[in-house]
Amino acid sequence: MQQVCREIIHNFDTLTYQQLCEYVVRPDLLQILGKNAFEKYGIDGDRVPKSFLSGIESPICMELLTLIKAIPMIHLFKNGINVQIYGRNWDRFTELKPALKGPANNGFELNRLMNKSRICINNSAGTSLHMRALEILGSGGFLMTRRIQKEHDTASILDFFTEGEDFVFFDNEVDLLEKTRYFLTHESIRQTIAEQGYRKACLTFGYDALARNILDVVSRGVMNPSSDRQGVDT
Repeated sequence: MQQVCREIIHNFDTLTYQQLCEYVVRPDLLQILGKNAFEKYGIDGDRVPKSFLSGIESPICMELLTLIKAIPMIHLFKNGINVQIYGRNWDRFTELKPALKGPANNGFELNRLMNKSRICINNSAGTSLHMRALEILGSGGFLMTRRIQKEHDTASILDFFTEGEDFVFFDNEVDLLEKTRYFLTHESIRQTIAEQGYRKACLTFGYDALARNILDVVSRGVMNPSSDRQGVDT
């Protein structure tokens, strides 16, 4: 089984960044890749549980997500961008060693880091409206996030924010490098987008906005009790 895992992971190295991203939203592609690898070792690929290949705790799926996270950062670093990476499980990427800063504490420390960074990158594989994306916007940071086609995006940032006004999408590692260089040299544009994103994040997800939404839901529930209770004999 370990040999098969290594075979599948080795195949990842032959794929482009965009192909890897496609595997995340197309589990059928991952199943085909896995089936071929198993049959190479005389195992009927159709009998292998799908969760082994694409389950959220699958080592193969975890490797895929890790590569999607790392490839853009490696590309930036190798092209001279001053990258600083915070978080766990980056040590295996030895080429990034000078950029690794270790974990950052949630709360004030993380907010400060996001706020002082000129560009913050969200590279979540499955959702553009990731928790970190909201934290970046809420800290006043400039957000660049990976574009995910809406039909595959489990929570789309476009439901609440406007591309080019509140944040910026990137499509792949090459596009990310180009846009990073542009926004590093166009400070006023970058700051304007960051400020607009911050204002909209506060208006939409700030405590006042959330409290109003909760009170509105409660009020509608009181004024319109569940129809399931109507007509019930007491």
